[in-house]
Amino acid sequence: MTVQTPLYNDGGNLREMSTEQIDQIINQIVYRYSIDPSVVLDVVASGGNLDAINDTRLTAGAASSSGSDFPAEGTTAEPGTTTTTFDRLDQIYRSINGLPVADTTDQTADTTILTSDQANDSGKTFPIYYDNGDIRAMTLGDFYDTFIHPAIDQLIESTTTATNTQAGTYVIKGGTATAENNADADDITCDSISIRTDFFEEPITLENATLVEPTPVFIDTRANTELYSADGIPETLDQSKTIESYYLFRINGVNNSYTAPMFITDDNNLQVYDSDIFGDLLTNHIRYEASQSASGYKITYSLANDSTGFNRGEGMVDTILDGSGNYETKLDGATYRAQEFPNGNVSTANTYFLKINKT
Repeated sequence: MTVQTPLYNDGGNLREMSTEQIDQIINQIVYRYSIDPSVVLDVVASGGNLDAINDTRLTAGAASSSGSDFPAEGTTAEPGTTTTTFDRLDQIYRSINGLPVADTTDQTADTTILTSDQANDSGKTFPIYYDNGDIRAMTLGDFYDTFIHPAIDQLIESTTTATNTQAGTYVIKGGTATAENNADADDITCDSISIRTDFFEEPITLENATLVEPTPVFIDTRANTELYSADGIPETLDQSKTIESYYLFRINGVNNSYTAPMFITDDNNLQVYDSDIFGDLLTNHIRYEASQSASGYKITYSLANDSTGFNRGEGMVDTILDGSGNYETKLDGATYRAQEFPNGNVSTANTYFLKINKT
């Protein structure tokens, strides 16, 4: 198994492809993968199989009261912390019928069936190359090393490019909500957090990418200190505001032209691949290797902070106030009341990244 230089027909002459021509085929593989990826992330209400991530925020301590004097600050309940868990990302591997399945976890049936020549190397299935002056057909391993594995290396890069060489893979983007932007905005409830759906400062869009679902995969909230007041004692303990919501996008593909290589026919003639046949060969093998590879090229996603891989998109930041409590009092008739409210500066409790890797 090694990288080979495929041959093409240049006006009746056999020529070795340039690096640029090979790269064009690799980009075509990425585009074809983007049309129907075999490693899919879905947004679910809960119970996704990627790592759960947490949003934390301060809440007020329970109010105290006395009939003779204000409860001392040292005796009142300190602000607490509430946690909302988000497990909304589900990773699905789609199998390819006709090729062996290396991992049956989270498989979904696929109607794409490889022909016997595609699933098994007939000795003439793959493009030809020069071997010390002789013409030979690539082995399956050569085909993967020349085209499929470089395509997967592109797919898992951290920085997405203008040419979308990571098409069919996923990124995270955040959007900041501002209720005053739209008085007619609708309210929805997500895990007991009330948010508005159509009042973003900018539409939740990402250039050259498609929003997977309008449901955010993570929502950063903080205590809304403006809602707590001495006059309101005893205040509701948990009064929050949404700081930022984060969404899953899939990068769009961009079709490109390329030069088809040549292969050996059953009667031992040399022929340029039909575009549909070569396209199916590329499509089926990239989809198989990305989801079923046993040679280190299976695409995986993770949210765990200790996982390896490349960050995809924005970090999902869990912010929280760092104060020890704002002590307030209220004389309510003959009753002396006191309560501690959330306060402090904004600090980062955690930052979660969607990571992509090959295993």
